[in-house]
Amino acid sequence: MRRSFLKRRRRDEGVLRRATLQRIVCAVLLLSGSISCSRGEGVAARCKRVRDHLVELELPVAAGDRELKASLMVRALGDEFLASCARSMTEDQRGCVLEASDSRSALACSARSRQ
Repeated sequence: MRRSFLKRRRRDEGVLRRATLQRIVCAVLLLSGSISCSRGEGVAARCKRVRDHLVELELPVAAGDRELKASLMVRALGDEFLASCARSMTEDQRGCVLEASDSRSALACSARSRQ
């Protein structure tokens, strides 16, 4: 009985964290609203760094196995995030997100860029 409760609780916590990360990423991408014209080979690598940084910003709230949770978050974001990052975010926005020290700051990067 206790084992099934703990499994269900871990699953629910994972779903909640994944949903939180997805909301943050969606907000960043929706608020960015502008299209980047520079599509050099550095953009894909930069977007991977943005994705990894967003995952790192969420990990302090995640308890337990950090590597497993990080890989699950990266998988949840998927290749769609990389394509959307390259298409929708400016280089300044990507740089701002990479410099952000928390999720709220990362979200502010895209909001600030639209003003």
